[in-house]
Amino acid sequence: MAYWSANDDGIHSAGLALLARVAARFGETRVVEPEVEQSSSSHAITSSRPMTYRRTQLAGGVEAYRVNGTPADCVTLGLYHPPKADVALSGINLPTIRSRMSEPDFDTLITQALEQLPEQFRARLDTVAIVVDEDASPETLARVGARGLFGLYEGVPRTLLGASAAPVASKITIFRRPLELHFRDPASRAGAVRDTLFHEIAHHFGISDARLSELSAQSRRRPGASR
Repeated sequence: MAYWSANDDGIHSAGLALLARVAARFGETRVVEPEVEQSSSSHAITSSRPMTYRRTQLAGGVEAYRVNGTPADCVTLGLYHPPKADVALSGINLPTIRSRMSEPDFDTLITQALEQLPEQFRARLDTVAIVVDEDASPETLARVGARGLFGLYEGVPRTLLGASAAPVASKITIFRRPLELHFRDPASRAGAVRDTLFHEIAHHFGISDARLSELSAQSRRRPGASR
C-alpha cells in the first residue's frame, strides 16, 4: 500500500518527519510539502505565478518533494503525481506553531540584544539595516550553500574599506521561524537571537566564520567557562 503525507508546517517540520517515518514502516511513502510554513492557508491554491516542485532529502530516506505553493497545491500534486497513493495522511502539527511569538515580541528580542552590544560597536552600525524575515528562501540557501539559516550578513565588511572610503550600506537578516522552531523556551530563544545577531555583526567587522569558531573554542577552554 502506498502512502503520501502533507501538512502546513513546511518541509522541515519535525512532526512531518515523524509521521513519514511511521508510515514508511507500513508501505511505500511519499511526502509532498510546502517549502515554508503555510499555517492558516485554508484551501488557497496558487494561480497567479508558476508553481514548481523539486525532490528533496528527508531523514530516513523517505521520498519527498518541496513545493513553492500552499498545502492545497501539495494535495493536488500528491493526488495526480504518479504513482498514485492509496492513503493520504496529514500532520503532525507542532505545539510551537500555535504558540509563536508575536512580531513585536520578536522585535523586542532584537532590540534587547542590540542593547547588550558594547557602545563602540553599536556606533558603527549606522549603515547596517537589521531586518527580520520568516525564513531563508531556497534561492538564498542555494546561493550561500546552506541547508538552513538563522541569520545572514550581506554587505561589505568594514575591514575591506579604505581609510577614506565612504561606508557601504549593508544588511543583516534574522530568520524568525527556524529560531522559533529550534529554541522553544523563552530564555534559550532570546540567547539564540542575541548570538545570531552578534555573529552577523561580527561579519560586518570582518571576522570570518573560521575565526568565530576559533574564538568560541578558546572561550570554552577558559577556566570556569560554562559548557
